Amino acid sequence: MRCIEKTLLFLKDVKLEHTLFSLPFLLSGIIIAEKYSLKDLFILFLGLFSARISGMAWNRYVDREIDALNPRTKTRPLAIGIINPAYYKYVTILSLTILFVVAAYYNMLCVALFPLVAILILIYPYLKRYTSISHIILGVILSFSILGPYVALTNSISLHVSLLAIAITFWVAGFDVIYSLQDYEFDKSYGLKSIPSIYGKKKAKLIAFGFHLISSLLLILFFYVINANILYAIPLIFILLLEHLLININEKYILHAFQNLNIIFSITFLIIIILLYW
Repeated sequence: MRCIEKTLLFLKDVKLEHTLFSLPFLLSGIIIAEKYSLKDLFILFLGLFSARISGMAWNRYVDREIDALNPRTKTRPLAIGIINPAYYKYVTILSLTILFVVAAYYNMLCVALFPLVAILILIYPYLKRYTSISHIILGVILSFSILGPYVALTNSISLHVSLLAIAITFWVAGFDVIYSLQDYEFDKSYGLKSIPSIYGKKKAKLIAFGFHLISSLLLILFFYVINANILYAIPLIFILLLEHLLININEKYILHAFQNLNIIFSITFLIIIILLYW
């Protein structure tokens, strides 16, 4: 397969468009830091892109044999063997190297946080074989999309941004539990430790709701801490409630909730941050 074809297939496989989930949080972190420029925007986006690519490439590499067995994922390039697995491994190494360079460009606090991010990215695909905490770990990884740029530009970690990072952690964990409902039968059959496979679909939906409830409370607390009107949290909470309403009506809406409502959530969050800080 030619290099360009392989690259395009790879980018499709790692769901590049899902960067839209985290890009608004990157922009929010920059805006909250109040120290931004086009150069910083470019460099920090490069860091976000590298983190995203490394995480997805490594996840596909580690899960290639499982994906080949799962009816939902059996047509992925690695699952059917049309791309050499080494390609994904080398992309992971290159992407993490770029992420480290971006961290080193800014400050030592970023450098100190880099090993944590890298370790979480590398261990995440293995976790579901042993524990359901993988949902929360994925949330922690994505929380760096707002914490990372803030630390890069301020060389500090503040209370209000930490609240946002934890809120994002539970937001992601909640929708990841919802997303994993699609693989309930497969995960249960092969002993994978997703929350639905361990607790069943009904309890998994309640746990996902609980995660989103925690996220909602943390968002309210964030607005309170920065002396903003806590009513700013209402549209965000409404989107989360709509997500749960849809999947309880019919699970066929899971992909709609995952792809569309989560993008709407993150963009709405960015708009609110712009209104507050600009």
